[in-house]
Amino acid sequence: MQVGKIVNTHGLNGMVKIFPYTNSPEDFERLDCVYMDEALTQKMVISKVKYHKNMVIVKFKGYDHIADVERLKNHFIYIDKVDAADQLAEGEYYIEDLIGMTIVDQNDNNCGTVVSYRESSRQTVLEVEQNDKIWFLPFVDAFVEAVNLDDETIHVTLIEGMYSED
Repeated sequence: MQVGKIVNTHGLNGMVKIFPYTNSPEDFERLDCVYMDEALTQKMVISKVKYHKNMVIVKFKGYDHIADVERLKNHFIYIDKVDAADQLAEGEYYIEDLIGMTIVDQNDNNCGTVVSYRESSRQTVLEVEQNDKIWFLPFVDAFVEAVNLDDETIHVTLIEGMYSED
């Protein structure tokens, strides 16, 4: 599961600056390692985590000089979702767990199925498909009332014009 992108080096001692894709950058403090590939084969052990201007600054074990980490710039970083699952508190979930869930509006109408999501520094936006049409739902408290993992539904309050069955 993708959790961030290495955007630059930080200092001369082998640290990297990561743009986090997590709800809270502090989530990185709970990680022992990350992976440099989606197949989870290139493991990087985390030895230090700090923060600077909404970025996560990470030091990897065995990477002690800027030259060691230059090649890591612009790489995405991943975690093993199975290993990370025990890090979740009651009622927490990963955003990718929302894919396949049904959107139900305030009138109990089925408004489609989450097929993807987009992350930005401001908010997450769910891509929802209904009747071969795509519409977008900002995943924010103003619209999302509840996420029910058991019945795989997301209950929302929509405003006029946000979604149309036509």
